Amino acid sequence: MIQKLLGLLFLVGAGFLAWNALNENSTLLSPSKKEAPKNLSFSDFVSADLSSLRSQGQLPKEWADIQHVSYLMHTAFQKELVGNQKFKAIPENPSGRYKLEIEFIDVPDDAEPGLILQMSMMDIQTNNKVWELGRTYPLRSFLVIESEDPAKTKPIPAPQPEPETTPAKDPQK
Repeated sequence: MIQKLLGLLFLVGAGFLAWNALNENSTLLSPSKKEAPKNLSFSDFVSADLSSLRSQGQLPKEWADIQHVSYLMHTAFQKELVGNQKFKAIPENPSGRYKLEIEFIDVPDDAEPGLILQMSMMDIQTNNKVWELGRTYPLRSFLVIESEDPAKTKPIPAPQPEPETTPAKDPQK
């Protein structure tokens, strides 16, 4: 009798997991795959995420004491995506003791392109790192620039990996 109950419990659990995996709105198996609304810029999307982290108490107390924010973008794609917009959720305090460096790292994936933001907070006087956070953001919602004129809508190509360079072989050897 106990074996039948355990078997039934196993089947119900497997059925639930299968239903959950097929359900589009499920976040049980993939909580980090969050899509941005179509009318939101990338900077606003990141700001909303950082505001959410702050309201959940996951950002450090030093967050309100940031004097300067540096945006380290390495590719033209990153510069085009972010432009010169600042993240509104990061307060800049002129008398703050810390600086925040945000490095942008491409995730070149055809199926799920993304952008990693590596944030490092450092004490200005000692240049010691006091806190860091890495967040990966999906880019699928941001890869098409919508225009009033549909003929002018242009896709932004997803980031591509940098080609690896190998040293040239010496033909005399």
